Amino acid sequence: MKPSRMKIHAENIPDELFRGKKWVCWKWEKRNEVWTKPLYNPRTGKYAQSNKPSTWATFAETWLQYESGNYDGIGFVLSNADGFCGIDYDRVRDPQTGNIEADALARIRAINSYTEISPSGCGLKTIVKAKLPDRDRQSEHYSFYTNKRYFTITGHVFDGISRSIEHRQKEVSKLYSELFPGKEKVSQNRETQPSHNIADLEIIEKALNANDGGKFRQLWEGDSGDYPSQSEADLALCTKLVFWVGVDPSRIDTLFRKSGLYRDKWERDDYRDRTINAAMEGVVDFYNPAMDDHPAFLNEELSVESTEKPHLEVVEPQQEDSLEFPNWIIAGAAGDFANLYASYLEPPIHFFYTAFLTCLGSVLAKTLTLASELQPQPRMYVIFLGESADDRKSTAIVKTVDFFKIAVSEFAVCWGVGSAEGLQKRLKQDGKLLLCFDEFKSFVGKCQAQGSVLLPCVNTLFELNHYENNVIRLLL
Repeated sequence: MKPSRMKIHAENIPDELFRGKKWVCWKWEKRNEVWTKPLYNPRTGKYAQSNKPSTWATFAETWLQYESGNYDGIGFVLSNADGFCGIDYDRVRDPQTGNIEADALARIRAINSYTEISPSGCGLKTIVKAKLPDRDRQSEHYSFYTNKRYFTITGHVFDGISRSIEHRQKEVSKLYSELFPGKEKVSQNRETQPSHNIADLEIIEKALNANDGGKFRQLWEGDSGDYPSQSEADLALCTKLVFWVGVDPSRIDTLFRKSGLYRDKWERDDYRDRTINAAMEGVVDFYNPAMDDHPAFLNEELSVESTEKPHLEVVEPQQEDSLEFPNWIIAGAAGDFANLYASYLEPPIHFFYTAFLTCLGSVLAKTLTLASELQPQPRMYVIFLGESADDRKSTAIVKTVDFFKIAVSEFAVCWGVGSAEGLQKRLKQDGKLLLCFDEFKSFVGKCQAQGSVLLPCVNTLFELNHYENNVIRLLL
């Protein structure tokens, strides 16, 4: 039975959340016998992604779609730029009586920041201003999020708690440390993790029939639809495997290869090891055969026939990205262009944004100058880095260049060059030139050819020599 649609009290939502385009819609959808809440872009009606700003909208746009009845709820996307921390208290509230577990209630009151009831009625969510001591973390009942996560927003505020988003750094750090002890304590926990000799086939069968079996089955069968990328789905499945088999990289690798998510990329040692290590680092609780008879561990909790059982919200950890692009800087005409193109094409929004600025720089070269005696040399080298076949680097370059060729007359572009002589010839025709290579490797290969002076030529085009009046951008 489909969960009921909870009425949203917009008047209770803090004003700070209304700013900017940080909102999405969601609706109940059943996947593998489990009710889920996938995100939707209110402007397009297509699936949204918590790590893709081009799929978000303003509150007004989101509310209009919710009011029309097309969706069951709305959500706010958390990002590092906002300074918000979201705390999710899962399965701590009885939806019939409203009673809350004592530990959770004490922690909510200690934080004392905007808190509301989740759509399922069996959880609560707090939004507070604070930074986490470490990365986003999840446990059985408590989760901390600051980035690339959306929080369902209901406006059903929890009485007796501040209705504003408060600064609570000290309180959040204390709670985080209590729930997720440091590496030393985690290591001790791992050393005492329950050991068992359950065969692979049997352990997978147990995983498929546990209370989280629907989500596990989805990943095990190769469905990554709930995740922004397959890489994050890979991490989610490995995290679940760590829970079931413990900190055993070899066995996790063996089991993953039997899943539907297995692909050629898994053969890359760096990717495989990084994913498994990230999964092992994020798990502090492990399966114990003694848990099999515990009611909360049985599949009946998610039985479709058990209509009176509350929906369990399952949240997966996300892989950290130390080279994450600061999407909060995407603004202006370049930002509008990037948002538009990224909304219906596959490349990341920051690829379009950077490509636009690169092309615009070529157009404006020698037009804008500093009111100063200084004469800086206009150097610009841009390289797009991304997963091969996943991030569509070439698409971002080609589409952006095509736009400028239509919008700007005499927009000079050179798709690759074979020699320094060829480049010099083009520069005689066009004083401002955008030089594009589909792959950085091909440019390096040209430069390494015996007798080639292409690299020295490119490097000295901006010096005060014969070419000081020419401008070139290198887009790779």
